[in-house]
Amino acid sequence: MTQTGPVRREVASQAVKWLICFIALCALSCVAFSALSFEADYDESDGLYLVLRIRNTSPLVYFENLSILLPGVPNRVEIPKVEAGGIYVERVLVTEKTDRYDADVRYTFCEGDVCLYREEEVLIRPARFPDWLRHLGNGVFFCVLGVLVFWLWPRAKKAFTLAIILAALTGWLGIRQYQPETVRSIASTLCISCIGMEVVPDSFPITADYIDAVLELPVTRVEVFHTDWCRSCPVVIEFLEELAMYCGNLEIMVYDAEEESRLAADKGVYSGNTLVVPSTIVGGKARITGAERFPERFLKSLREVK
Repeated sequence: MTQTGPVRREVASQAVKWLICFIALCALSCVAFSALSFEADYDESDGLYLVLRIRNTSPLVYFENLSILLPGVPNRVEIPKVEAGGIYVERVLVTEKTDRYDADVRYTFCEGDVCLYREEEVLIRPARFPDWLRHLGNGVFFCVLGVLVFWLWPRAKKAFTLAIILAALTGWLGIRQYQPETVRSIASTLCISCIGMEVVPDSFPITADYIDAVLELPVTRVEVFHTDWCRSCPVVIEFLEELAMYCGNLEIMVYDAEEESRLAADKGVYSGNTLVVPSTIVGGKARITGAERFPERFLKSLREVK
């Protein structure tokens, strides 16, 4: 009589481990191909210029309305679009060299007809070493990693070896691009959209302090553009309509961007052929795209247009 129960459990356990490893590697690939990376060096041929190379390493996502504020530079660098797999080069006049720029970056990134807005701090470092030295460093890193994997593969569990590869490559990616936060945030959103889901907050709380802050500002017209298929639009509309019940200085106008396509185009809700919703126009000047951190961004826009 043979005992098949333990064998089956062991086979099932191995299958689960390999499935976890496969999912981890898929997540790594999602990170690796979803980063907006910034490279920089100096050009002193006709003055001191910082040459920014913005590289979109994703084959699926494109970036629009990219706005970069560099310390010591009075005006924001405005870039209309960085195509999937594309590179955009911008020369910025600077007064002195520095080894790092803590840049404030704002952009909308889109996959198909779905666009999301993001703001974050990105570390940009001009090249401190020649290209050949950086390539040599990358080569040494992957050679060491290859030797380590070759040594571990027959001696350790396969799941452990794959975990080492995942950790090493993720760390290298973050260090190489100086922006682990950007890599993680874009990749998480892209991975979620890959399986047909969208991160949408349930609601935005309205506090007494927030109402008082809004009431201190002058009367403002607020226009909100939405669509039936937009998952994050209802929470924005609900927040604004509820806020208007407490704040008589807000005039809320809600438009269906598809039914009012001409008005939406005039208001800049369309970006190329892509409809970016929810789009909230504050005082006819400031535009808020998306629902992320909406109350904070809305109050900031109200203060800017007063």
